[in-house]
Amino acid sequence: MSWRLIVLAVGLILSGPACAADNTPTVVDLNQEPQAPVVKATGNLEDQQRYGLSFKGSNVRAEVRVNDMPVFFKILRNNEEVTTTYNEWVQRGLNVVRISLERFDDKKPYDVSFSVFYQSPTQIVTDERSVLYTSREDILLPLRQDVGVRAPNMPQLRVWQAESVNLDDEEKGRLLEAINSLRLRLREAMAKGDNTYLATFEKPLRDQVDMAYGRPVESAADILERRKKLLEQFSSLVNAPVDVTPELKMTDLVFDQYAEGRLVRVSRTDGTPLIQAKRGPVEFSIDRPVYGSLGGIWERLR
Repeated sequence: MSWRLIVLAVGLILSGPACAADNTPTVVDLNQEPQAPVVKATGNLEDQQRYGLSFKGSNVRAEVRVNDMPVFFKILRNNEEVTTTYNEWVQRGLNVVRISLERFDDKKPYDVSFSVFYQSPTQIVTDERSVLYTSREDILLPLRQDVGVRAPNMPQLRVWQAESVNLDDEEKGRLLEAINSLRLRLREAMAKGDNTYLATFEKPLRDQVDMAYGRPVESAADILERRKKLLEQFSSLVNAPVDVTPELKMTDLVFDQYAEGRLVRVSRTDGTPLIQAKRGPVEFSIDRPVYGSLGGIWERLR
């Protein structure tokens, strides 16, 4: 398959204090690869294509949302440099990447710059990247920057097939029931040493992330190897007890709705993982999962 950069950065809408809210969007056409500034980059060569952001800053709190889903949060200190990629939150077509920046300590000076980039498979090998958007030199904080990125060749990820829902008490109750059903199934699998179920426990989620980055999904041989390892572990845990998170109640949970009501991130009020199951060295943990309703059924999508 021939890969080429076909990326369109659309609607670079500045909404910081120095810009009017009704600015006409500026269209930047990057359909031709040479038009995108290419710079040397550093990073691993694991992914087949990548969309991402690079930050450099001091005394700045940075948050990134992709299609209204929070995907990155960090406090930058002392000219700290950090890169984050977000392929698993990109959908085919137009994507809105929102960068929010604010000063961390009001009594200290700040400095910050950032760029939105794309890397084709060739660029990953050559350690280069195509810069889709570079921040202005005179960033004034606080700032909220929207960058539109058009991705024509992304797989159709299930995370964007979720339906908008009215997250009322009834829907929250149905979602809580789904979470507790998962907890119960995980407890039973741990108690029985069900290596078949546990070896494929999160495979649909892993496959979706692998698809987003262009990596091959886990093979049958990978699953078989995991089953063998689990079987060996459970063979030595005949009398070991199972320790699982108690059944969850509505008061234990926080429901955060994103992406125009399509996705719900569920977390515990005390900040601990939503579900934990442990038996000897075998441990599974689900922390702040993302759920969506597909065909009226709540499914864990991340």
